Formats: sequence, structure tokens, C-alpha cells
Amino acid sequence: MTGSILIIQIVEARNLQGIRAAYAEVNFDNTDRQRTQPKESADSVIWNEKLTFDVVRGNEVALISAHNASTRTTIGTATYNLKDYPLSELSQELWLPLMTKDMKEVGQVMLIVQWIQSRVKHLAIRLDHLNAEIDETQKELEFYKTKLEILHCKL
Repeated sequence: MTGSILIIQIVEARNLQGIRAAYAEVNFDNTDRQRTQPKESADSVIWNEKLTFDVVRGNEVALISAHNASTRTTIGTATYNLKDYPLSELSQELWLPLMTKDMKEVGQVMLIVQWIQSRVKHLAIRLDHLNAEIDETQKELEFYKTKLEILHCKL
């Protein structure tokens, strides 16, 4: 999981009653916060913006919230937990309910999520492991070579 990235495309929100303009914000594991540009809405809004986050552990949580742009108040929040979704290079399209603090649904947000393994970092880690295996194998080979020489001298 280390070295991978998560791309969250905030596509749209719907059923936002009486909101003139809205923006979305993603708080990724309480370490990285990004947001879309405010857009005008008539109960639904289209952002279609991609936000990119570094994945460290693979069990991070993204808290997606929709906000009233004029009052800067939270309309509702949705949760995307990485451990609930498999690591896949394929994009996942999903609608998540936007909930108030008292668990009332106040709309839905559409996401397209793609979790990408960083090939460079992944291959570097694999290379380190393979180099460690080669070192161990060479030590083992030297050990057996020494034993063979001892046995050969005894003959």
C-alpha cells in the first residue's frame, strides 16, 4: 500500500434542497484536506474535479463533505474507507449518501475512485527484497563452500 495514490474524482451531488452554490471537500485521514471550486446549483451540482492523495497504510478514511458556498456551512458528509474497497487499478463509480450529524440523508455525492499502486516505489521495494535474498544466498553458498573444502581436505 505504501507509495500508492488515491484519485478521488468528485463528479456531482444531487438532491441538495435549496442550495444556490456548493463546494465539496475531502479530508483524507485527517492529514490532507482538499476541496473543489464552488459551483452554482439548483438542487444538484456538477464539479467533475480530481483530487489526489498519498496512501500510506491502505486503511485510510476519506471524509467527503458538501458545503453551502454562501454560508460555508456543511450540508452533509459521506465516508469512503479504503479497507472496504480492494486495491485495484480500475476506477470505481459510486454514489454515497450525504448525511447530517443526526444521520438524516440530505443528498448524494457521486465519486469516481481509482487507487493506483506506484510502480516505481513498488519495484524499488521488490528490488531491495531481492537484493537481500541474493545476499543471504551468497552467504549460504560461502558457508557450504567452506564446508566442502574442509571435507575435501579430510579425504
